[in-house]
Amino acid sequence: MSDEERFEEKKFKVTDRRQFTEEGELREDPPEPREESPTQTPLVNSEGPREKTPGTAKIDFSSFLLSLAGSAMMHLGEAPGGSDPQSPENLEAARQMIEILAMLQKKTEGNLSADERQLLDQVLYELQMTYVNKTKPR
Repeated sequence: MSDEERFEEKKFKVTDRRQFTEEGELREDPPEPREESPTQTPLVNSEGPREKTPGTAKIDFSSFLLSLAGSAMMHLGEAPGGSDPQSPENLEAARQMIEILAMLQKKTEGNLSADERQLLDQVLYELQMTYVNKTKPR
């Protein structure tokens, strides 16, 4: 069987499902919504991110901040339970995590709830002070 015959045998249809034309205009004939296969579930639905397993916490901005802060504390050797001898301090990685949190603080200014803003300010301050204490000459 030649390559052409195999190509002809494996034809498939490509459907443009974009809502906008190449010029950026809204299509007059919007694409029909695609049916989800039973094995595919969307990662995000109208209620927010889907839970992967029963009993896992819903991801929100506060839990995202705490995750970043926990990573930074781990890199500073301040993880709960003491520092692990197999994972030494990584001050450069900690500095990067602190800079990411500072960037989030700046970019989300005016868009956070009072609780989220307070959490971000507090976490960032504590991480910066811990970093300064770890890097100052003794």
